[in-house]
Amino acid sequence: MYRKNEALSEELNKMKLEVESSKQVAEQTKNTYDKLRKERDYYRINYTRLAQEKSKILKDFDKVRKVHDTFEDKYNTLVVKYENLMKEKMLSKIEIERLKGKIDTMQNQIEKLEKEAQKNNELDNELLDDTQNKNKKVKKWTEFPSDYRENPFDNIEIERFHLREGASLFKTYTGHQLGVSSLCMHPKKSILATASDDQTWKLWNIPDGKMLMMGEGHTDWLSSVTFHPKGN
Repeated sequence: MYRKNEALSEELNKMKLEVESSKQVAEQTKNTYDKLRKERDYYRINYTRLAQEKSKILKDFDKVRKVHDTFEDKYNTLVVKYENLMKEKMLSKIEIERLKGKIDTMQNQIEKLEKEAQKNNELDNELLDDTQNKNKKVKKWTEFPSDYRENPFDNIEIERFHLREGASLFKTYTGHQLGVSSLCMHPKKSILATASDDQTWKLWNIPDGKMLMMGEGHTDWLSSVTFHPKGN
């Protein structure tokens, strides 16, 4: 019985040791489980946060893309406006240069007229002095003819042009104040030149009919207009 009790005691101690080791393993397993659960919760929270951030970023991206599309449309409209403004600027420069040239010619004409008037006054004074000295009558200077003369072709009846079969009116250009006396097409470009009885000539873009340039300065009606044969 003593030996049996000793064997049972040893077995009991051995089982206690196993129980203690099992408790330690269970405690370690519990600690590992708690740690893994905490890590799982941590990663789950991070995953949720990342999913929310991703959704927010996608929404922001959609907003930015829409704004980008609107900016692109605005940019295209601004490019078109810029090109139109540059064209208007070039046309304005051409018009300013034309007006400057016109002003220069007018100033030169005024200076010439002043000089001629001064010379005429001096000649009149000399003639008056001669008449007073010689007691003779001297005829006055003949007056300049009127600036406006009638068109010699105004009373001539011209046979009306009959259109061929199938032809029809395509476009009407309105620009001259009086009748058109001459037409001429540019040899290389789609440009039409017209001369009129209103003392002006004009250049037209064909076929839209937009006026490109106008010339003034003549003192009488224009009978003809033409381009250089080389198209310069």
